Amino acid sequence: MTTTRPLLSGLMATLLCTGCVTGSTIEAAKEHVNYKPQWVEDGKNRPLEVESIEKAKPGYYALVPVAVAADVALMPVYILGTIAINLGILPVP
Repeated sequence: MTTTRPLLSGLMATLLCTGCVTGSTIEAAKEHVNYKPQWVEDGKNRPLEVESIEKAKPGYYALVPVAVAADVALMPVYILGTIAINLGILPVP
């Protein structure tokens, strides 16, 4: 039993870090840079130009503990959804 505990803890940590709510919260807290579309002019690539910059929102990091709790509560739904997709019951999003 003591040898499986670290394995289960690592698996749970991996599942929580990839949770939808936690991932969305962390992604919303980061800075985002949007670039203008790049195309070829006279055989040369146009250099990348920044279209807009969305500043980081560090306050969102304070919501991560709540997001992790939400992911823990939603874990059965994630597991059942994954099983249903693998069985072909649900279409792949």
